[in-house]
Amino acid sequence: MMRKHGLLNHLIYHQHNQIAHKNLDELLNGYRVQQ
Repeated sequence: MMRKHGLLNHLIYHQHNQIAHKNLDELLNGYRVQQ
């Protein structure tokens, strides 16, 4: 049960990281365009 719970947390954490990286990439791209 703990292992399953840990896997679920890992998936949520990984998905959150992907969203954060996507937003960061968009910010960096916007910054490059402005320069």
